[in-house]
Amino acid sequence: MFVLCGKAVQWGLQRVQQSRDSHQPIGRHYKWPTLGKHANGLPSFSNELFSGPYDYTDVIAPLYRDLFEGNYNYKSEGNDYPEFRALIAHVYESPKLFKHFSGGYPDALTISQILQFIGSLVERYVHEFDTTDYSVAKLTDIFTPLENGVFFESLPVEVHIPILFLFFDKDVLSLSERVAIERMSDAFQIARAPKVAYAPGVHPSVVSAATHCLVLRGYQLSHESLRQLSEACESTDAYPISQIDSFFAALRIVTGHDTGYAQLLLSPIGWATNYRTVLPTVEGTSVRSYPARLEHFGWLRENIPVVTSGGNEHGI
Repeated sequence: MFVLCGKAVQWGLQRVQQSRDSHQPIGRHYKWPTLGKHANGLPSFSNELFSGPYDYTDVIAPLYRDLFEGNYNYKSEGNDYPEFRALIAHVYESPKLFKHFSGGYPDALTISQILQFIGSLVERYVHEFDTTDYSVAKLTDIFTPLENGVFFESLPVEVHIPILFLFFDKDVLSLSERVAIERMSDAFQIARAPKVAYAPGVHPSVVSAATHCLVLRGYQLSHESLRQLSEACESTDAYPISQIDSFFAALRIVTGHDTGYAQLLLSPIGWATNYRTVLPTVEGTSVRSYPARLEHFGWLRENIPVVTSGGNEHGI
């Protein structure tokens, strides 16, 4: 699979360079999240509608049209896009690969998933290495996590739950071997920003109002297909809700302050399903598990409590 993907990625890198050389526009990420701060120090999210980073998956876009014209048959003869025809044929002839990319989808969506896989590699390659020169070593670095996401039947993850409306005096506070409170990096913050459910109910200014997250280690996701994996990450059944709720109940009791959570997030360990620029891979969804009064402009409160590890008034 690596060799076939490498040929398709080379095609994509060449198209990126051709676009640059001919001054043809390359699309940018639409509604790209940006990270800011309120006056009280709480994070805030906003979106750059048309001025985000370059979206190098854009060079794959013509294939969606050209390969889907009529009823596409991967076995049909054609001189167009031989790199992609060979890869698609290989996926269809491999039960493991076909199950991963198909997941019960019709052909058009299965092929779309394959094209997204290559587009994701092109995207990461150019952003991470700042070159369109093809290198087997460079591709291996970014291909391996995606390959693991295809072939591993059990996928290790960390559960990350942003802690709302509280500051902490340390970047990392270890509570046990598998439980910690950790500051979220700027890259992680941007990566989590779009991870919200389609259904309404969670205020976006509440979602952003967290500097640290609860981290639960040692969890696994079963993997059958991309479709099943995506649905699992967006389902509360994939998360230890009872343990999470117990933590936040204890945190409210110990600190005496309102808090809760608005997102359930999974951070893949050693695997990925896609890339966006150089951001860490984050999966998840949003939930409304916080006091309703926090939606009454709680993110604009002047004084946000600081939780310390020193055993004082707000200590844990």
